[in-house]
Amino acid sequence: MNSLGGDAMRKEEYLKVLGLPARSSLDDIKRARRSLLMKNHPDLNPETPVAAQRRTQQILEAYDALMRMWNEPAPSTSYATETTYTAPAPQGQKTPETRRRSYLTFRIGDVSLALDALEVREIIPLNRLLQESGISAMPNRVLWRGRSTILVDPRRALRIACTETALKAKVIVATCAGEPIGLIVDDVGGINKIAESDIKGDATGTSIPQSLCKGVICTDGNRTPLLALEKMLTF
Repeated sequence: MNSLGGDAMRKEEYLKVLGLPARSSLDDIKRARRSLLMKNHPDLNPETPVAAQRRTQQILEAYDALMRMWNEPAPSTSYATETTYTAPAPQGQKTPETRRRSYLTFRIGDVSLALDALEVREIIPLNRLLQESGISAMPNRVLWRGRSTILVDPRRALRIACTETALKAKVIVATCAGEPIGLIVDDVGGINKIAESDIKGDATGTSIPQSLCKGVICTDGNRTPLLALEKMLTF
């Protein structure tokens, strides 16, 4: 599929790029953009990064065109490389580099958490995973892409108030020690590139046990714990 330049393409065709029917609302479009960008993020598609980047560009161009039709400001979304640059240094001095890493943010109850995006393999609705998996002969396991996968509800281990699992709960399938593990979460935020200087090793003061943290993301006055996935298997 070629790049979607220009506004000559009909509205229905832009909606088709986002997988939406012709009568979709503005909220439908915004939700589709968020979901598709997450699904096609190059960091979550390490085997086909070029195709993922191309698909991401198509999604953004279609979304921008639809926002112009609605006279809505389109958010600026770009997936920069892992190395970005600060303002030019004075003449004769080398411009410092800021190293960044990609993290997936998600929510369990009222607690926001994050995982290294390189650990994440797929995000799938819990109901769909259970339907496709069928009844497992082993407790706390499901079939994900034909592989026996541990399914973890982390509320108890994280000391998060045990409420009923949300009807729209999702499972983040991540790799831990080479094996898949499914983490049940209430909602998924998105992937953010975080400067290494904003990642602190001291998890003191976070809302979850320090033993389950491998660091904290400190941005905009917020402290988001980085979940140590391997530690979840011991609970």
